[in-house]
Amino acid sequence: MFFSVDKEILGEISTHELKPEGGDLQVTEENKEEYIRLVAEWRMSRGVEEQTQAFFEGFNEVLPQQYLQYFDAKELEVRLRNLRIHQLTL
Repeated sequence: MFFSVDKEILGEISTHELKPEGGDLQVTEENKEEYIRLVAEWRMSRGVEEQTQAFFEGFNEVLPQQYLQYFDAKELEVRLRNLRIHQLTL
């Protein structure tokens, strides 16, 4: 095991190094905690970057980002919930 992760997209596997020269650095008992931390960080951020970007693009088509500044999180939740209820009743 090395300081890299594989990601499969549409049957194509790509390897991402978790740190410089990570493809050559083996995971050992001494560095396994660093490996786990780097994998978790990658999975939570870069591992879903494309999906997050696609979500924001679609969301911005429905509600442009410039309008979000007028609402706090709770107000936005209420408005989106009402929008969903309104769409279901049409």
